[in-house]
Amino acid sequence: MHRSHNLPIIVAGSGRSGTTWIGNTLAAAAGAFSIFEPLAPWGVAPPVHGDALPGSPGTYLHPEGDFPEWAKLWSDIFSGKATNSWTRQDWRYVPRQLARWKPAEKLAYRLVGLRHPIQVRCARRPLVKAIYTNLMLPWLARTHPVRVVYVIRHPCAVVGSRLRLGWPHSLDNLFAQSHLMRDYLEPHETAIRNATTPAERTAVLWCVENLVPLRNWCPKWTLACYEHLADTPLVEFDRLVCALGLPFPSAARRVSSRLSSTSGPSAGKLMPWHGALSERDGDRVLEICHQFGLDFYGRSSKPVQNPVEGVNRILAEQSTWQPQRDALSPEQPFPEAKIRGDQVERDHQKIVCAVNADRYGEAAGALIGPG
Repeated sequence: MHRSHNLPIIVAGSGRSGTTWIGNTLAAAAGAFSIFEPLAPWGVAPPVHGDALPGSPGTYLHPEGDFPEWAKLWSDIFSGKATNSWTRQDWRYVPRQLARWKPAEKLAYRLVGLRHPIQVRCARRPLVKAIYTNLMLPWLARTHPVRVVYVIRHPCAVVGSRLRLGWPHSLDNLFAQSHLMRDYLEPHETAIRNATTPAERTAVLWCVENLVPLRNWCPKWTLACYEHLADTPLVEFDRLVCALGLPFPSAARRVSSRLSSTSGPSAGKLMPWHGALSERDGDRVLEICHQFGLDFYGRSSKPVQNPVEGVNRILAEQSTWQPQRDALSPEQPFPEAKIRGDQVERDHQKIVCAVNADRYGEAAGALIGPG
């Protein structure tokens, strides 16, 4: 039996949603060894699966399917067996002072390579930062004992950031995966084919990356809103620490130390709702999101409704789809406002979790909604 507070943590979400910042901070809090994007084109070699192409939005695996080769790969990833220099980015840092002198630099890299297996053995658990895992996340959570932190961020901010960095925006990987089209995307095929500009195609990718996890939402997953974390990082990371069942006092201290020593979003300095895009492009991005039923962001920097509730409400009106049995119903509380007693081991932690849940409700505002 796995102890819940030692389970692997997966930090998933769309690329440029803040998953690296959030994942690194949580890794410090959890005493975890970080695994960076194992399914990226430069990561570990994944099994061949149909006609899926490398890169965004990733490979789709049916939530109820049986994929033994993928199951073995993920077991090897969690154990640290499937690894390379790309996935060990956080463990191969060499100080600049040593890098200036070639003999010292070579020795330092050798020592870093020897250090990694020791750190894996000493760490309490792995933490995987994975933006290419969204389409298989429901299957992965069903077949492996993991804790999931799912990060959302305004689509305009994500689209603008990806375009600025020159990220690919081809939609070929959607049409190449026939099961993905059949299970989720056929009702949206017109919207996909009408996306012709880079901003429109990137918006479609954001929608697909988020549609599959939200349709199969499990109440045990933890939802993290980037805008709330950027606005009040200490409060929000304390809330995540509680939701993950980490020992609160020590984990909170490590979070505080990490936030004070690393760069991150400036509190209270969110960009306009359309991010780096023009208002016209921003409106077009929101229009595409509306076509996919993802209306939890609007002409506001922060979410306007609970993403899981909004998606399930729209899907419940469609006779062609029924929510998974684990899906969050509109009557259930927002997943982050509900803190279970079995996640709290001390009276002090119970008090802090309750306070943070209340604080989150105030910060989220319309995201949680009444009740």
